[in-house]
Amino acid sequence: MACLCALCESMSSEALPDFPEENYMRTVSGHAYLQHLIVPKSKRSEPLGFKHHPDLESLRRAAKEGCDLCHLIEAQADDVLSDFEKEEMPLLQELGIDGQDGIWVLTNCSWEPGVKVVPIAAIAFYTQQDGPLAEIIKGHLINDTPDESVLSRIRSWVAACDKHDRCAQHDRTMPTRVIDVGDEKSGNYVKLAETTVDDQERYIALSYCWDIGTKQYTTIQATVAERKQGIDMSTLPKTFQDAIALLRQLRVRYIWIDSLCICQDQIHEWERESAKMAMVYTNAYLTVATTGIDSSDGVYYKCIEGIQTETGLTLPDRFQYAYDALDKTKTEMTEKSFTGKLRSKRSSNRILEQWYGLLWGYGRRKLTCASDKLPAMSGLARIYHELLRDEYLAGIWKTNVVEGICWQGLHCSSPPNDEYRAPSWSWASVDGVAVTGFSGNDYLATVIDSHVEVDGDNPFGKVKNGWLRLKAPLVPLTLSDAKGPTEDMFLRTLDGDQGCYAGFDVIDRNSQVSADKIRAMKLFALILVRTAPTEDDADLTYFALIVEPTGSEMGTFRRIGSFLCGRKAFGPDDLDKISEVKLV
Repeated sequence: MACLCALCESMSSEALPDFPEENYMRTVSGHAYLQHLIVPKSKRSEPLGFKHHPDLESLRRAAKEGCDLCHLIEAQADDVLSDFEKEEMPLLQELGIDGQDGIWVLTNCSWEPGVKVVPIAAIAFYTQQDGPLAEIIKGHLINDTPDESVLSRIRSWVAACDKHDRCAQHDRTMPTRVIDVGDEKSGNYVKLAETTVDDQERYIALSYCWDIGTKQYTTIQATVAERKQGIDMSTLPKTFQDAIALLRQLRVRYIWIDSLCICQDQIHEWERESAKMAMVYTNAYLTVATTGIDSSDGVYYKCIEGIQTETGLTLPDRFQYAYDALDKTKTEMTEKSFTGKLRSKRSSNRILEQWYGLLWGYGRRKLTCASDKLPAMSGLARIYHELLRDEYLAGIWKTNVVEGICWQGLHCSSPPNDEYRAPSWSWASVDGVAVTGFSGNDYLATVIDSHVEVDGDNPFGKVKNGWLRLKAPLVPLTLSDAKGPTEDMFLRTLDGDQGCYAGFDVIDRNSQVSADKIRAMKLFALILVRTAPTEDDADLTYFALIVEPTGSEMGTFRRIGSFLCGRKAFGPDDLDKISEVKLV
């Protein structure tokens, strides 16, 4: 039984309002835990939720006295404080987004109360699968390893999926090669098998994290014949072994594992097969996805201390068995229907939202080979190309170029050895998360022309170079004397106010580290978009790229960052200073 303080006891989770997500704009702080949500003056509402402890000291006192909920909130608040420390932190509490079983804990920023709020904690509720609250709370505890009840549940999900009209009609074209696992009587050996265009057998795809150890188990041209004769399972990584054992229990004969089924030393084959990778997962009967950080963790990897994502949110610390059907997504913890949301509304805006969501998740992944940033997404890019009927420009869709280059870098770094991977305006030019979200606004930039030269046979893969020619306001920038709460640098225009936070992509944003370097650079704001005008123009937010001249050609610039600011950041005539620039 949970112990709660009087304040938490008085709070009714059913009475907590949903967070008004549509009113808030998400920003990127550059810190693991400190994030901002900004609301325009015209959309502010009070109270935002249930008022919790008035300050951090009160929260700590309740936690120390034994309140379990306050203890959870305190632990996550300490993570926020590792990025930023403020004396007074009045807390607000409210129901989680999308009506899930849980709560958000927010605090107003004391330097901009009512304008900015910062998520402090996210608390999820769960119960035992056969507990008295199982019908009310969807989340429940899951096992570390699969027992017969888990396998039975998976089989029931698959059986239900087989009855779906859409699922039954999906393409069963097999990958070029698969691993034939036989059955439990096959013992410790499996083998590589070639397929034909007529083969329509069920197979399972394995999604896992490549690591240095995986390279020991790759297939190359010289080992294809040997692997067709047989592969001793005991020589494979634990993740592969677990997946094969699961296949046999589910009575599926074939599995696709990229490192074993694609010749890793054949460049043209790798380009061809990587371009089809998304269809391999789409056509798979099931996909087994692991959360382990390397192939030795196994399918049933258990993260003892939790997995920290780049956004500072803690993912579940136990694996989940899950499957995606064309109508529903089910996991051991919950079931959520997407019918009519993702599958039937195929508008361009919805498809683009899905694409940007994929980029968020993709940016957090650590690639074994840094040069694979675009090739690894090429299979998905091909599918979205067919959905959007649009030209692909190094990760950006041509019809939505301005929106596409309005990304903010979060914990980004340069590729190893400063290897050229993409134009500076593409999210693929950096390692890390590229956060998008400026859509349906008032665009101040116009695209005149664009060009990307691909490197190889895959039109969605590696690129040699690329550029955009734009017309947009171009305003000189200088380092401001003002700084952010964590000593982050501000940039200002010559005739504007004290300026705004400088979201450099790979340059350290701390003034003590990089101020001298920034003072020596010639910087400009290339203003791309502003939020749609409201009754109060003071609410307008502008998005600009921080650019610098390349020095190679007059009017040619490269992106080095981005920033968000209000109208006061610019002088009276700044937004009228339209220039034609080439962005490389």
